[in-house]
Amino acid sequence: GHTEELFALAIHPTQNQFITGGYDKNIHLWDTMSHLVVWSKDIGECVHSSSFSPDGSIIIISTMTVGRWMVLDATTRQLISMHNDGSNLIECIKFSSNGRYVALGSRDNNIYVYQVSDEYRKFNRIGRCSGHTSYVISIGKKVSNLKI
Repeated sequence: GHTEELFALAIHPTQNQFITGGYDKNIHLWDTMSHLVVWSKDIGECVHSSSFSPDGSIIIISTMTVGRWMVLDATTRQLISMHNDGSNLIECIKFSSNGRYVALGSRDNNIYVYQVSDEYRKFNRIGRCSGHTSYVISIGKKVSNLKI
């Protein structure tokens, strides 16, 4: 398990698994049936939030580095890409139900929206939702393909 505070938790959409991340700079994939760690990865930075893609093939994590978020292959654990957005921490991450969009809520009071393509290999920012009066700490239970 983790050796420091735990901040990130995401449930796998199709399997009896979930991922956790924390200030110990590790992410762990857990099996809900055996209560055992399936795999672990040291990402070199404190983990703040996480999310699985709708098919469970990709994990996005945000770190305690301002605006940094990473895309990982959920099977191989390989880093696919690293991004920076906003002027503060990314608090929450939510994919659209079809996996073509991802929204990132930030402590800079904005939501950053990305179009996802090439089997989760390409992320193109298409918008920024501004006007919030405080941190965006969660994004609704379900993000449709047209609305957040």
